[in-house]
Amino acid sequence: MNSKPAFSGFLFRRSQLRLCLNSHYVTGNTMPIASHPLSFQHWFKHHLLLPLSVGLGVLILLHITNADLLLAQWMLAFEGTNTAWPWRHAFVADKLLHTGGRDLVVLAAAVLLSTLVLSNFKASMKRWRRPLLMLFISALATVLWVRIGKSMTNVACPWDLSLFGGQKPYLPFPMSLSVDTELGQCFPGGHSSGAFAWMGLYYLALVLKPKWRFKLLGAVLLIGAVFSLCQEFRGAHFLSHDIASALIGWTMATLSYGLAYRPWRVEGYAGVPAQAQTPIQTQAQTEITP
Repeated sequence: MNSKPAFSGFLFRRSQLRLCLNSHYVTGNTMPIASHPLSFQHWFKHHLLLPLSVGLGVLILLHITNADLLLAQWMLAFEGTNTAWPWRHAFVADKLLHTGGRDLVVLAAAVLLSTLVLSNFKASMKRWRRPLLMLFISALATVLWVRIGKSMTNVACPWDLSLFGGQKPYLPFPMSLSVDTELGQCFPGGHSSGAFAWMGLYYLALVLKPKWRFKLLGAVLLIGAVFSLCQEFRGAHFLSHDIASALIGWTMATLSYGLAYRPWRVEGYAGVPAQAQTPIQTQAQTEITP
């Protein structure tokens, strides 16, 4: 009995299976690729290095120009005083935007965690598992790093400063590290980080529905800006505190995407040379290119 036809058929089926897998996995490993993955160069330069450089540049500029103090003085004048913070206990700023905003973030986190757990039991949600885990890690890392930063930087809140009716000196970071006195735990901004922790939604959309990525990022930035202004008008934070939180949020989101989809492993696009890309991959790269 001749076994050549059977063996040839086996090889053909094996090659078909390998071709199918290569359309979903990076060649040479078992790491699933994003539907619209970023090349390492694009991820590193445009999503990590550029935002970090711009963000740090803005923080340095705010520091050397004393823009934080100037803006705080303008806000106090807008509120009709120069030493107290009338809006600190105002209903809209305190109860609605601060307390209510915090509760909204907690609710959103509970929904995210529940959806992530559910995705492990429903086959129809399988494609959501990795993006949801990426978002969860990003949000958690943002909150943790902001908390760590607040405990280490020793920066006072504006409402505690002698310049604005308090008793503590104005020492911005990193000068605040040079004193033994405990000044406060107000840098980076905590409340705004509850919104900026969701910057990972940009990458979740990048993976699942790329056309929505800028809309979701815009929504997160808008809510973060509202939370920031709320706390700045209450005297809880300076502008630089909230920009630092936004920078941490974006950096954690970008690194979480890197952890989930490992763009440093790809060659050209998704680990597949240009001549070997499938039509779907070629279309995806066209859509993601700015």
